[in-house]
Amino acid sequence: MAGRGKRAAAIEPVAEPWELPDGWIWEPLGHLFTKSTAKHPPDHQSSLRFIGLEHIPPHQMKAVGYGAFNQMRSAASSFRSGDVLYGRLRPYLNKVWVADFHGACSGELLVLRSEPQVLNRYLAYVLHDGRYVAFASHAVAGDRPRLDLGEMANYPVPVPPRDIQERIVARIDELFAEIEKGELAVSDARDALQAQQMAFETHIFDGKFASAAGASDESESVESLLGEIAASAPYQRAKRAGVPVDEAMPRLPEHWRWVRLEQLIHEGPSNGYSPSASGGPTGTPSLKLTATSGGKIRLDEDCVRVLSEKIEPTSPLFLREHDVLFQRGNTRELVGIAAIFNGPPNTYVYPDLMIRVRTRWPWLARWLWRWANSPRGRKYMMESAQGAAGSMPKITGKTVRQMPVPVGPPLQMAEALERLEAGSSTDLSRELEDVSATAARLRQSILAAAFRGDLVK
Repeated sequence: MAGRGKRAAAIEPVAEPWELPDGWIWEPLGHLFTKSTAKHPPDHQSSLRFIGLEHIPPHQMKAVGYGAFNQMRSAASSFRSGDVLYGRLRPYLNKVWVADFHGACSGELLVLRSEPQVLNRYLAYVLHDGRYVAFASHAVAGDRPRLDLGEMANYPVPVPPRDIQERIVARIDELFAEIEKGELAVSDARDALQAQQMAFETHIFDGKFASAAGASDESESVESLLGEIAASAPYQRAKRAGVPVDEAMPRLPEHWRWVRLEQLIHEGPSNGYSPSASGGPTGTPSLKLTATSGGKIRLDEDCVRVLSEKIEPTSPLFLREHDVLFQRGNTRELVGIAAIFNGPPNTYVYPDLMIRVRTRWPWLARWLWRWANSPRGRKYMMESAQGAAGSMPKITGKTVRQMPVPVGPPLQMAEALERLEAGSSTDLSRELEDVSATAARLRQSILAAAFRGDLVK
């Protein structure tokens, strides 16, 4: 099975972006590997491990966990130890891994076998290099952009002699290992912070807190809150029905109850729009999926693309402050994650892989956002997502509408939000994110030096 493969066709002569040291040459990427086309047919007796896109985290060059191939109903690509697995779907996620065992993998992963003139780990570092990631990201468009061999083939790669490659790879490995030690310390700190926040969120959202805000005022009851929302969105009245408490729902304190998310929203759920990207500055800016993957809105250039068309200024696709966005499709760990839009109004639209809802009040949008990203909210989204093994799990508008949400008298909810946000350690979270970003930049600086011949002499 492993002997078959193919090379990219019609490779053009490469440009030479900079002058190389003596003995180095520029080679098109398509000359450095063969793509394996071997397949494993379905086999319920197989002991092979299965690697899907979800098992290779973005930007980390490693695999985390694996599935069982004997659970698959369709054929999968075959790989062997030493092959380079490369995620062709959404190349900006930079999913690269050098396999250390034989197995089967998703068809969304290209199985690349290095040619004799290049080391497999050198090839992997080429694919991990930010210059290549930028090249690959601009070569594709759409919300499910896939890179093919032809698009990869003409990327120019600086190739030194193999003995120099060995020294370069050894030095990169050494420096990356030092960076990883620091990242592990940051990861431990982040895990401890998240555990603290998650425990606090669970405590808050279960209603287990002493509140000085009472519910004696009938105008501040759950029923009056729901009635006011329903009156403001009469077209949704027919949908509004409470969620009965069952074994999966913890009992709430007096005056609190479980409701469906649809009982709390003013508009939506609504999917976005995903035409092709323009590659220029003339169209309307649209969020990428990465804009909300961290649970908070990012509007930097890596998270926004320009569409091939101008969206009419009156279009309902334009985002407003306090819109709540849910990821309609992503990995199991990220599908359904929520973020609140806090950018300029009527400037950005959102893609088809996001679902938007609107609430009547900003504080209620924050409540839905906090709940959706809490442990119970994330559990609901991950368990509700549908998708075949190896594909992108998705949720629907119905999933969002039917999400159970705990609500209480508005004054108590406001107090809970105040306590939650006061204890969220935003400054520390930001500092940890900054350290991680610095580590990523340092990695890319090392690779840039390596490919210019400056890392080893």
